[in-house]
Amino acid sequence: MKKLIAVLLLMTSCSTYILKDGRDYKHVAQHVVLIEDDIGSGTAFYVEHRSKIYLVTNNHVCGDMTMFRTMDGYSKVIAKDPKNDICILTHKRTSGLKIDLEVPNSLDPLYVIGHPLGFPMVVREGNFIAKTKFDVDFLRVKNVEHYFISMVVYQGNSGSPLLNVKNKLVGIVNSTNTSTYTEGWAVPAKHLVKFLNKQR
Repeated sequence: MKKLIAVLLLMTSCSTYILKDGRDYKHVAQHVVLIEDDIGSGTAFYVEHRSKIYLVTNNHVCGDMTMFRTMDGYSKVIAKDPKNDICILTHKRTSGLKIDLEVPNSLDPLYVIGHPLGFPMVVREGNFIAKTKFDVDFLRVKNVEHYFISMVVYQGNSGSPLLNVKNKLVGIVNSTNTSTYTEGWAVPAKHLVKFLNKQR
C-alpha cells in the first residue's frame, strides 16, 4: 500500500500552484513546511493570530521529540495541547496564514497542502461534510470535536492546514480513513485559537 501511495504522491506533487477553480495558491503554499527529525517527517504551517506568528503542527507529529529541522533551520517544541492534538514550535518567520473561525457549510470546497511521507508539496481538494465528535483511539482521547472531510488524505498529511475558498485556515488535518484514504478529519481552527490565546 505504501508503494502505491508513493507513486500517487509523485504524480500529484505541486508544479503549477493552480487549483481546479483557477485560484493560484502559491502565496499560501509558502507558509507550509516540511518538518523532520532523525526518526521521520511531517507537515507544519505558519499562522498569524493577534499580530503574532506561530509554527503549528499536530501533537502526535511531535510525539516525544523536542527539536525538528525545517527549511528555515531548527525549531523547538514550546507548547502542546494533547486533547486537541496541537503542537507549537519556535520559528523565524514574520508572516503566516490567516484564520477563519466560521464553520464551513456541507459540501463547501476545501483543500489541503502538505508533505505526506516526506514528499514534495502535495495539494488535495475536496469538500466539507460535517462537524462531528468522536473518539480518537490512537490519541487516547474521547468525544473530541472534528471536521469530517471528503478528500484524499494520506498518512503523513497530519499537521497540514485545511483551507477554504478564501485561502484561510479552518482546521488542522490529523487523521484519515486508512481503509480508503478518501476521507479524513481535522481539528477545527477554533481550538487552535483557544490554545494560542493562552500563549505569551
